[in-house]
Amino acid sequence: MPKSRATQRRLGQYWTPRALAEFMLEAVRPQPDWRVIDPACGEGIFLQCALERGVSCAVGIDIDPETLERARENLMPYGERVRLYLQDGLLPIHDPDPFWQGNYDLVIGNPPYAATGYRVSDPKILDRFELSREPEPEDSEQASLFEDARFRRGRRKPSVAIEVLFLERFFQLCRPGGMVAIVAPRGIAANRNLMYVRKWLLLKHSVRCILEPEAAAFKGVGANALTSVFIVDNYPSCQGDRAMLAALPPAQWNLSLYAPENERLYRMALLVQEVIDYARALRYQPRNEEPEDDTDEVDNLSDDDDSIDEK
Repeated sequence: MPKSRATQRRLGQYWTPRALAEFMLEAVRPQPDWRVIDPACGEGIFLQCALERGVSCAVGIDIDPETLERARENLMPYGERVRLYLQDGLLPIHDPDPFWQGNYDLVIGNPPYAATGYRVSDPKILDRFELSREPEPEDSEQASLFEDARFRRGRRKPSVAIEVLFLERFFQLCRPGGMVAIVAPRGIAANRNLMYVRKWLLLKHSVRCILEPEAAAFKGVGANALTSVFIVDNYPSCQGDRAMLAALPPAQWNLSLYAPENERLYRMALLVQEVIDYARALRYQPRNEEPEDDTDEVDNLSDDDDSIDEK
């Protein structure tokens, strides 16, 4: 029997609508030989969408046996291309074969949020994460998303919001040069007390896009969550890196991305593809050259609810 919404909220579970999962996979374009993992897979929507796109291997982890059993049922048609683990996604994967323990091409998912007080206090878990450490005090009263990313760690916090640890866990599982695509509470991108998380993210990784779905995106699964989608290349940032900040257009989230009703959302996914390609090309250009910008053909999808900035 499916869990009540009260139980899901207590566990920090917010199921992802299909249109959003398909949007994220369309944006990152996984290749057939990629290994994909979702460390908090729930019922397996991201893995299912990745397998539909032809990836060779999809791995899921979830701590909830009831939920993982539903994922097993949903992914049964894909046979040996699927591997599922019943365990805490913040811990090392319980498999003696190192092949399954890390170096994934794409780490994607919508891990639990601490909106209802779901924080991690187990020292054995916290010791595995840089982001469990107190940040140094800010030098300035003012802070912005893209300020100087230098930082140092202090003492370990007594507890940490679960989404902060999962953000770092996604990168632990990703190979150098791989990709991370994660749904996280909007506070990761905006709250002052999480500035140290943004500094860590911007210094150690190359953020390509931060996208904001409307709150209604999760209405069909019993939530009113304000979230951001981070799409990140897993290698250190460099001077001149650019990131796209945008609000996603309203959509019929319970339908497929490819339904006619979701044409604007699909076109936004194509724009994200081009922005990622542009940012990568720019990274390897001489400083006095920039690659030709060929995003004009989709640029007109931005109305008042779609804003794009670059850093």
